[in-house]
Amino acid sequence: MNSIYTYIYLGIIFGIFVSFGTLFRIILNRKVDLVDWFTLAFGFFNGFSFAFILWSTNNGKNDWIWSQWLLGKSSYYPAFLASSLLFVMSVWFVASIKDFKVFIKKYDNFKPRTLVKSNNSRIAVISWVMLVAAIFSYYVYASGYGGFTNLLKFAPLIRSGRFDLIEIDNPWTFLSRVGSFAFFSSFVFFGLFLHKLKHKGAKTLDFVGFLISFAVSFFILYSWLGRIALVSYLLVFPIGYLIFKYGFSFRFFLWLSIIVVMVVFVAIPYMNVFLKRGTPVQDIQEFYTKEMSFPYVSFIAQLKNSTYRNMKDILMIPLYILPDSIFKDSLNLDTSSDVNTMRIKGALKGQDNVSGEIPADILTFSFMQGGIFGLFAVGILLGICLLFLDSFISKLPAGISEVLYAYAIINFVVLIIPYGDPRHIVLENIYFIFGMLALYIFKCIHIEKNRSG
Repeated sequence: MNSIYTYIYLGIIFGIFVSFGTLFRIILNRKVDLVDWFTLAFGFFNGFSFAFILWSTNNGKNDWIWSQWLLGKSSYYPAFLASSLLFVMSVWFVASIKDFKVFIKKYDNFKPRTLVKSNNSRIAVISWVMLVAAIFSYYVYASGYGGFTNLLKFAPLIRSGRFDLIEIDNPWTFLSRVGSFAFFSSFVFFGLFLHKLKHKGAKTLDFVGFLISFAVSFFILYSWLGRIALVSYLLVFPIGYLIFKYGFSFRFFLWLSIIVVMVVFVAIPYMNVFLKRGTPVQDIQEFYTKEMSFPYVSFIAQLKNSTYRNMKDILMIPLYILPDSIFKDSLNLDTSSDVNTMRIKGALKGQDNVSGEIPADILTFSFMQGGIFGLFAVGILLGICLLFLDSFISKLPAGISEVLYAYAIINFVVLIIPYGDPRHIVLENIYFIFGMLALYIFKCIHIEKNRSG
């Protein structure tokens, strides 16, 4: 038997194993949490998707760059599957520790739904403030290029990092990410609208806030020209609504399946046309084979150049909010994705005609931190983060909780698997981090007032 088919079958077996392991954990805990969503998605990417990429590449559906890394490299496949198993087991390990769950409850001293009745107006104020900050910041950022028209004109060059071809030196590029604060506002306004829709409260102002923040967010995402960013943003609303209406019932999973099929076969393939980045996808199999090969190529590249970063990327997390002009130019720091891009393409994004960065996926990133130790350590840290995030979101007001939970499933569960570089995670979710921090501080102040009053 062709050895590549052996690993195709092993990939499928791994995906089935993780799926049943997740189902067992759900039955045992009698609930679904973010750890379950993560392991389910991880089994898909590192099991079923891995098998699909190998099969499709072996049948000539990949381009030569990815094919030369994947074909004839079967000696690396056992390490990939073994590392995937160790990583998912480490996540399950920390999530199964009873004493750790008690620790989370002990230090998470907020009563469930404390913000439901009297403080929705204050949450709305946070959303309005973030929306105003987003509009002002993005206006200043666009003005640096001569206005919104020029911003859209330069968008392809900005996305590819070819600032050397733009005649204007914009001093306000760091404000681009502040514009994303409008995303968080739209999620919260939508959640407030759902809450008041159920409880028959005044909905007009929340709906107006949602329409404005949605329109601003849509323009910003359009100017970024990112397919995944735009699709993942739009998905939050229907999935959040479905969780709000059905919970994690059969109806929810039925509608979710329909949405996923529509996204995979319609939305993403035709997004190039909408963003004016190219023509519609003609061959779905070939498209996804090329688009989803980079995580497996990245892991092979790391195995071939097994120098470790010794948890450097974890320790630098507080610095990731700094703009490139400081983080890379002044401090001369790099990221795991920079190293990954150099190893595969031979140059960084924006240099030597390299127009795109090759992100480090979560498995490759973990291995880069210290081999087997890195896999275990990052898996445990990720499991802890997912447990805390799940606990906090579940205590927010009904409506907001479900919408932000949908966001967490998409961006902190599914997308961190192929895009696992912490700097990528921080920058792409900066608005969510600041928004959640604002809600967290707000809850502390509110509870402190109640205690002292």
